[in-house]
Amino acid sequence: MRYLRKDGAVTHRAGELSRRSFLRASAAAAILSRAVPASGDTVGSRALPSVPAPADLASDRITYNFRDLICTPAAQNELGYAKASKSVSGVTGISFPPLACCGVAEIPWSPGFLLTCELFLNGRLLISYPPPADQVTYTWYPHRIVREARVEGLHFTSQTFMPSKQRMVAESIAVENRSGERRKITLSFDLRAGVAAKPDKPWFNSCPGEGDNLIHWDAARGCLAFEAQHSKAVSIQGVAPRTDHFERDRMLVYELAMNPGDTRTFHYVNALAEDAATALAAYDRAQEGFDALLKENEETVRSLIRSAFTPGNSEFSGHLPQLATRNREL
Repeated sequence: MRYLRKDGAVTHRAGELSRRSFLRASAAAAILSRAVPASGDTVGSRALPSVPAPADLASDRITYNFRDLICTPAAQNELGYAKASKSVSGVTGISFPPLACCGVAEIPWSPGFLLTCELFLNGRLLISYPPPADQVTYTWYPHRIVREARVEGLHFTSQTFMPSKQRMVAESIAVENRSGERRKITLSFDLRAGVAAKPDKPWFNSCPGEGDNLIHWDAARGCLAFEAQHSKAVSIQGVAPRTDHFERDRMLVYELAMNPGDTRTFHYVNALAEDAATALAAYDRAQEGFDALLKENEETVRSLIRSAFTPGNSEFSGHLPQLATRNREL
């Protein structure tokens, strides 16, 4: 912007540039940027991949206390999504429209969103142990959510993911004894569902749920079948290795003896379908090939990311530009 001074000269207001001045400054900045390495750029460092891998897109590793007001990360696939709860293993708000699990139960005095796969240690809810045991560390990846917690000398690590094109949530949960002594513990998995099918309900404001599911214990598989009474919806949930110890209608219990440094790994699967036979078949397949399923899920996401940067790909109508740089900040 220009204005006339009293002496008739044309000048600019303080802090403002003419178009020509702006272009000159921009050219100088461009030349300077080539001459001076940017922050994070190392002379002679190797060029970074122009197409990021899933690990390159990870969030920061952030630790929260239970009382912190946070938005927990979500996992997703092509059919739906699920939220991590404020714990090392819990899952909630599982949405595969029109099927839902662990949503808001439609009953008087509803508790709100239900939580499933919450852990109990020696009969006590894991997240209820005194600080710093109430801290959970989260790392989000495009293909999984990693959570970590330390309670009573035990280190818990979970990997939550949703296999591609399946109405399913899966989770690997590892427990390592870092106490330096032999431990005998009782580990329990609290499973809930409130499974429902709501084709006529809006999904943008809540995840619906039925509060009176029928629950059936499948002893042969060591899993629970939750069945909706007012719609066609079933949730099959269980943990491998199988346990024969079942309590309180929905808790799977394990008695463990662990030497120092020992690690025990459990595989949780929650398969949803309109009927029990379909859900059971999906559950069986997932448990039988769990490790392969986890690896396959990462490869699927890796391929999808690669497509997003590839001209003429089969996944998207367009593509993103590839960035050639040595600057990790970029």
